[in-house]
Amino acid sequence: MPTTRVMEGLADMTGQQCNTLDIVRLVARRPEPTYEVRCTRCQSTSTAPHSRLRSGAARCLASGCGKVQQRQRGRDLEEEQRKQAEEREKQRIADVQAASLRRMEAEVEGYVLPTKRRPAAEHVVLTERDRIAIRQRREELEAEARTERETREKPVRELTQKINETSRQIAALERKVLLDPNVKDLDFWHDPELVGLHLTVEGATEWNYAMLKGFADSHPEFVVNDHNLQILNNYFSKHSVLMFTTEQLNRVYKRMLACGIPFDAPEQANTDVIANDTPSDTKRPDANLTIAPAKEPDKPKAPTYEGFDLQTGEPRTFTEREVARMSSEEFKKAMQMVARGEMGLPRIGPGPNGRGYRA
Repeated sequence: MPTTRVMEGLADMTGQQCNTLDIVRLVARRPEPTYEVRCTRCQSTSTAPHSRLRSGAARCLASGCGKVQQRQRGRDLEEEQRKQAEEREKQRIADVQAASLRRMEAEVEGYVLPTKRRPAAEHVVLTERDRIAIRQRREELEAEARTERETREKPVRELTQKINETSRQIAALERKVLLDPNVKDLDFWHDPELVGLHLTVEGATEWNYAMLKGFADSHPEFVVNDHNLQILNNYFSKHSVLMFTTEQLNRVYKRMLACGIPFDAPEQANTDVIANDTPSDTKRPDANLTIAPAKEPDKPKAPTYEGFDLQTGEPRTFTEREVARMSSEEFKKAMQMVARGEMGLPRIGPGPNGRGYRA
């Protein structure tokens, strides 16, 4: 029969109980016998020495053993509320699906499937005749769509043409009003700056030059030459206006550009046409501007060569292009050069090789 082991005068306490601890087994003998114990209250496992078990001082070492459960913290409470919400949502979805299933069962109650079903689509191999028919049908549909689109867009095109034609007519009338000396412009704008301004002829000329310079500075694309200035001068002259301002020039210039009146481009005109000195032609009362004559730049002359015609032998002048198109033999004959580098007299006189020979 089993008996309790004795270790050097100490009895083995395995299987006994101390307070709330059940002694499970011996786990160490030295330096002092130590036992594995299990708490009967919280079921936690720990170790206790032999001396504390004999004296009854051994207690459960778990921090929560025998304590009242603490209140849940905020984070744990939030997590629990979230789980409860998820459970309620799952339950709601399940209820909706169950109601939908019951409604479907009520709707299909007593329905019998047909004995014959639609056959499954099979792959069909098209012949060349079928392809041609399909292509023709597609072309017919495209032609019908094109005709329908043209019919639908026809009023828009006609209206656009009418608008463009009306715009061209309005621009032509505007050009006639601005350019025709016999037609007065009812929209001519009088600058209030000129009201009450009295100047001599010299002062008026200097005034016009200053206004024209300000206008030219504000419009770099405007070329100050005879043609452009004559267009502006004719407009003011037919309204008997001898003095103008920069604002008047700006308004008239914008109207002329809008209706398509052509002005000389910068590369077609010479910009240095206004004389730097004071104008001398100030005796005429209607003299608004003094324009210096435009200077044409000297064009370089193309190089020419003096030689003899290859057909008649008569002296003539060859251009650089004609010389460039000659072969070496033709060039030597035209310039009366000897092929071997020898000096020779030009061939003159009668005969088939002479200069004056004609067949």
